[in-house]
Amino acid sequence: MSFALQNIGGGQCYLAAKAEYLERNGWDVFVFSEGNSNVSTGCPIHYLDKFLPYKVLELNYQVYELSSFVVDRGIKKMLKMLGGGPKDEDIIIESHTDKSALWGEIIAQKLNARHFFITLYEHFRWPRHNFESKIDFYMFKMDRGELLCNATAANRLFEGYREYQEEDVEPVLIDEAPVQDVDSPIVDTIPKYDYNICYIGRTQKMYVPHIIRGVGEFAARHKDKKVQFVIVGEAECQRLLINKVKKDATNLKVNEIGCLHPLPKSLYSKIDVVIAGSGSARCSVEEGALTIVADIESDKALGLLGFDTNNSIYLAEDSYVSTYADALERALVEKVYKNMKFKYPHKVGVEECTQQNFYLMSKAAKEKRYYDEKKIREGKFNFHVNISYWLAILKSKIK
Repeated sequence: MSFALQNIGGGQCYLAAKAEYLERNGWDVFVFSEGNSNVSTGCPIHYLDKFLPYKVLELNYQVYELSSFVVDRGIKKMLKMLGGGPKDEDIIIESHTDKSALWGEIIAQKLNARHFFITLYEHFRWPRHNFESKIDFYMFKMDRGELLCNATAANRLFEGYREYQEEDVEPVLIDEAPVQDVDSPIVDTIPKYDYNICYIGRTQKMYVPHIIRGVGEFAARHKDKKVQFVIVGEAECQRLLINKVKKDATNLKVNEIGCLHPLPKSLYSKIDVVIAGSGSARCSVEEGALTIVADIESDKALGLLGFDTNNSIYLAEDSYVSTYADALERALVEKVYKNMKFKYPHKVGVEECTQQNFYLMSKAAKEKRYYDEKKIREGKFNFHVNISYWLAILKSKIK
């Protein structure tokens, strides 16, 4: 049970890679996602197109904000898609979001299945997430070994309630497998400039404006050089800022090549340095690219991945905090990495990650138990959410 399949990001890449691996190894895989199955426009990751019929409108919403009628409607819909009630074979439900985790627990109980929540989040305390309102549920899953994450994520999820040490939590391994050896005419046309800088990822992320300004500042510092900023991702939401930076730094070319999946290996032969966070940073450094880590919580860079720090998401003790312009200066002009030891772990791969996931699942509580469904449903009925739901139903029928 997951997020919207018609977006492209680390979560969608992880989902596609793992589902494809499981199918190759004899598993029957169903992916329920947010959206409406009556509106099927295709996915940027084409492998996921097969799961478009399993889009469930109810998953767009928190269980406890919906009427009992709507919740029951969503549950019946998913059970019907799965073929009814409990099966003889083992069923594992994996969820990835605060919303789908609650739905997943209810469905798991109906199917007598195991339910594991693998959090793919970077943030846990902000308006679009509602972990704290059901913190007892997440504690229940954590105590049973059915919430898989690392110590940093656990401390952020349970901030104000619990504290974990590194040795308390065996981290779950994740491989999005976004990079493949495929031909790409778009990548082939990327020209060589004095400095080719690349951002990879969703441009809606909060650190992207800081990255764009940092690249512009770096280019302004080196007016005698031609600087190219390659953006891999849909950049329209940053249009005004991109135009301003281009105007201020006339030696800067912004090359928007859009979303690419898979990422061609050849991309990394065209660029001098990547700026990215999370999975995009990890996959880049695993391909041998010089990679500057973007901090999800500030306007700063966190250093060179594999040289300064091994944390691709959060500020850590070994992070080298600086502006993006200064980070580019260190990487491209000062070339500080030449005197540093590369310390990033070896690439794991989808197979090893999936097997490690199964190992962690095998360590969970043996007896099947489920969080009280009544408590999951408890909450403040949201009139506007329910109106939104029925309007979406009406809109899909009119189409």
